[in-house]
Amino acid sequence: MISPNQTDKGWTRPPARPDVWIALGLATLVLVVYRQVVLCDFVHFDDIKYVVDNSRVNGGMTAGNIRWAFSGHHLGYWTPLAWMSHMLDVAMFGMAPGLHHLTNLLLHAASSVLLLLGLKRLSGNLWASALTAALFAVHPMNVESVAWVAERKNVLSTFFWMLTVFTYAGYCMRPRAGRYLATLAAFALGLLAKPMLVTLPFVLLLLDYWPLGRLTPAGAGPCLPGGVCFGARLGGPQLRRALLEKIPFLILAAASIVLSLSTVDRVITSEAVPLGLRLANALVSYVHYIGRMVWPADLAVFYPFPQAIPVWQIIGAVCLLGAITVAVLASGMGRPYLAVGWFWFLGTLVPVIGLVQWDLWPAAADRFAYVPLVGLFMIGAWGITDIAAGPRKVRFAAISAAILMLAGLSVQAYRQVPTWRSSRSLFGHALRVTERNWVAHNNLGIALADDGRPDEAVVQYRLALEINPGNALLQCNLGLALAAQEHHEPAAAAFRQALRIDPRFAAARVNLGNVLLASGRPQQAKEHYEAALSIDPDSAEAHYNMGSLLRCHGYPREALGHLARVLKVDPLNAKAYGKIGMIMMELGREEEAVRFFDRALALEPRNRDALAGRRRLAAQPPTDPATEDQTP
Repeated sequence: MISPNQTDKGWTRPPARPDVWIALGLATLVLVVYRQVVLCDFVHFDDIKYVVDNSRVNGGMTAGNIRWAFSGHHLGYWTPLAWMSHMLDVAMFGMAPGLHHLTNLLLHAASSVLLLLGLKRLSGNLWASALTAALFAVHPMNVESVAWVAERKNVLSTFFWMLTVFTYAGYCMRPRAGRYLATLAAFALGLLAKPMLVTLPFVLLLLDYWPLGRLTPAGAGPCLPGGVCFGARLGGPQLRRALLEKIPFLILAAASIVLSLSTVDRVITSEAVPLGLRLANALVSYVHYIGRMVWPADLAVFYPFPQAIPVWQIIGAVCLLGAITVAVLASGMGRPYLAVGWFWFLGTLVPVIGLVQWDLWPAAADRFAYVPLVGLFMIGAWGITDIAAGPRKVRFAAISAAILMLAGLSVQAYRQVPTWRSSRSLFGHALRVTERNWVAHNNLGIALADDGRPDEAVVQYRLALEINPGNALLQCNLGLALAAQEHHEPAAAAFRQALRIDPRFAAARVNLGNVLLASGRPQQAKEHYEAALSIDPDSAEAHYNMGSLLRCHGYPREALGHLARVLKVDPLNAKAYGKIGMIMMELGREEEAVRFFDRALALEPRNRDALAGRRRLAAQPPTDPATEDQTP
């Protein structure tokens, strides 16, 4: 007689591992639902600044670029690991956007699998863990994090979040120093990707309460299949040990907060957005996230921050959140997953709920809920498995509801991905599903301008200005679109208006100088370039334009000084290499000119200065060394 695990040839077949097969199925589901992301382009909402036009990222994983990634503020808070992941993508894939998106997709799939395996380790409940992970994997609100290249920091940090939970579960099963250090290392790497993990030590304490039951004496209450028990009474050496274990995590979290606050610029002050409005929006945002989770329709890349919030919405939010909190606390030991999931959701949203704001802050954002919604998914998954433990008909209804829910969410996510195909589709969709969205009008205008349609871009900028007339950036973008149509005077007027709004707007100074130069007023242009450099001494565009102007007016050596500053700020600036090559050629330093032309063409094969200089050098006879300019 052959046993169930034995073949007719005598060797033993390994026992079935349903968690492995479910993990493979989950990863396959993610790849199917999100497969269209590889067709998406970079979008005009951080992707250009983070990757396409970022010379440090484009330079790949060099020692200098890695030092830059760790050095401080770059377009937001401190995220050195995320910057290095972008550099690695460029080194491997170049500027193929689909492959950058593929990295995000693979990280999301890996996070989904780790969430499944981590919850299974913690609770022993495979099916509730699988349902939680599946909800995380396919919920349409998570499309934003996966389909947006600049949100690499979100999917990368979440991968390390899930890895921390997974390794922590292993440590709790068999406490060993190596396992503890592995958990701490995963947490530290997550903080290097994004400081969102600062709340994770508190989530680990929640998991200590349930499903681990580590905060109460063994045998004090009901036990899980693995022998882990929990009870109603907290305290004693178990609680003290759990708290002591979290101290290194809290120290790392505090260091991350300090680094982030010290490197963030353009913090939005209470004068700009009053604290009362921030608090009101935070309360309403919690309800927004719950509503979008239940009915994920009309999702947008940007939800404009309100100028005011109706009192009834604030009261309604307070009542709803208060009622849910009371209900989950009242559930007590009967359903501890309710409290753990709810406080996971409430707590992990705190860093991004808008009490502290910087740069361009939305009323809410789908990407902010990427990790927090896991708490609500746990409530739903364990609730369904509780129901499924009932009579056969009830079990069938619960399982059918879960399958239909996952199918519906998968279809909606699949339909949401193509909105990220291009900037025009993304912001066009945002304008259809939101109101008074000046950010969407502005970014759609940028996309139209880049597509060579400045007249349509002007329409979008003016619509944005109707909503937000005091925005200097909108005035500057309007000026750029008008200048592209050679409407020099209206463009200059727009730049001057931008400077009246923000006198220290260096880019507006540079662009005004460009318009004045194009309209035949080089001296006035020079004054504005100098003013821009007094505001921003590292403005590569101001230095380049000043160098070009000085070269044209017979000051080649002064021009070289400005162009050298361009390369110091932007080492991969092909235009600067080409322009320096032209000056070297005009000074009779042909060998140096050739080196600069070659560098320019390596970076930009169609660089006009380098191509023109090469043709001139090929056409002219060799220079007599005796008459060559010997200026160093």
